[in-house]
Amino acid sequence: MTDAAPEAKRPRRLRNEYSGYVLTRSNQNNIPVLDCSSHRSDDDSVSLSAEDFFKTVVQKRSPMLLRHGLESGGQSKIMEDMDVIWKQWRSADYLDQIAGTAHVHVERRRSKDDRYGQARDQGEEVMTFGEFLQILQDPQKRDLYYMTTQPLQVDEEGRPQLLSEPLISLMNDFPLRPKLAGNLVPMNCNLWMGYSKEGSTSGLHHDYHDNFYMLLKGNKCFDLYSPDQVDQMKTRGTIDHVFPNGLIHYEGEPPVTATGVELASLKAWEAHQHQKKCEEAVSLAEAAVREGKPDGEAQLEQAEEALEDALEQVLGTEMGQDDDDGDNSNEGQDFWTAMGKKTNNNCDSSVEDETECSEEDDSDDNEEAPPEKLNNFSTIESGVVEGIPRAQVKVQAGDILFLPAGWFHSVTSYSAAVKGENTEEEAHCAFNYWFHPPDNNDFDQPYQSGFWPSDWSDRTESM
Repeated sequence: MTDAAPEAKRPRRLRNEYSGYVLTRSNQNNIPVLDCSSHRSDDDSVSLSAEDFFKTVVQKRSPMLLRHGLESGGQSKIMEDMDVIWKQWRSADYLDQIAGTAHVHVERRRSKDDRYGQARDQGEEVMTFGEFLQILQDPQKRDLYYMTTQPLQVDEEGRPQLLSEPLISLMNDFPLRPKLAGNLVPMNCNLWMGYSKEGSTSGLHHDYHDNFYMLLKGNKCFDLYSPDQVDQMKTRGTIDHVFPNGLIHYEGEPPVTATGVELASLKAWEAHQHQKKCEEAVSLAEAAVREGKPDGEAQLEQAEEALEDALEQVLGTEMGQDDDDGDNSNEGQDFWTAMGKKTNNNCDSSVEDETECSEEDDSDDNEEAPPEKLNNFSTIESGVVEGIPRAQVKVQAGDILFLPAGWFHSVTSYSAAVKGENTEEEAHCAFNYWFHPPDNNDFDQPYQSGFWPSDWSDRTESM
């Protein structure tokens, strides 16, 4: 008698629950555009509040291009808290003066025909930000160097900081959370600088966070595809779930919520929150006993029993029960390390190519994930998917592009001369915020869980 042949593993069916804005044949080149240059600070009749932006753009999961009107002068009313960036960061002298002594990691390639990040030995150099700015002025070297995400320091729980250099030195120039973002919670901020005269194209990919992308110098051309088309993207990883807000989950990854929190970590956090409430109840009951209230003893006994149960729940999560990686336990480092990797795999739209975006961006904590294994990249090398709706968005210096999590995009980036100045093409430069994608259609409470708002409070407490 021969053994039966093993049953073939059935591929898991993709569950696409995306319910946001989608591209169609009729609207494929019509993402919302707002000309902010007409929203002057001296014109109170026209404005865009954070709540308006949330309800008309973020909640609908729609990309939006905000034309800042930087070249026409004046001050944008709706982004007035970012004016220092618009006015000062386009000056290399200013950046050098404020942050020139900060040490940064810069990717270097052997020649302009090579891709960034193809080999570690060609690789990454540590230099001062001022030295890098000087390189960008050198016609012989400037297209060989690129600065992107920097290694982030972590706390005792493995939670990454919001900023790294040179942004730490520049942090007085911008808010940690811009007014237009409302109550969205930032993951981190990044500065991207490089030089590409002829233009270079990124790989087709999606990100895990909402992107608030501000182009200070240069030009970008985005090709966008909405998350309803993920089955056409031929990703390197196998997608098993697209959440209603567009967040994409892959086979083999820990279960998460629509905001990107691992379910085990959420459970651990909830256990700690319950513990705190029980501790408060014990304190109140002890006060009742001291005051001689008739039911004080019974109240204290009940509160202590509840606290004991809560402590057992916390211990269970910290000991790894239910496959937990709770962020308030030692195992929480695993969750924050994974979050750091996903953030680094969020390939900013100023990247030179897919390899740069992955291997360069992953800094020191993603070395085990070479670019060919990043789930969120497409195997379509051209970056163009034929036969489905596509939006092409041209982003100019002074523009802001909001791009929700899960939107696939490839980007062509190139340097450009500053209008009105007698200079040749300048380095391209961008600044961006990553936000945890919301899962609740409520401006005041965009997340169903308090996990990310609580984390934001912890991360910014000492800043």
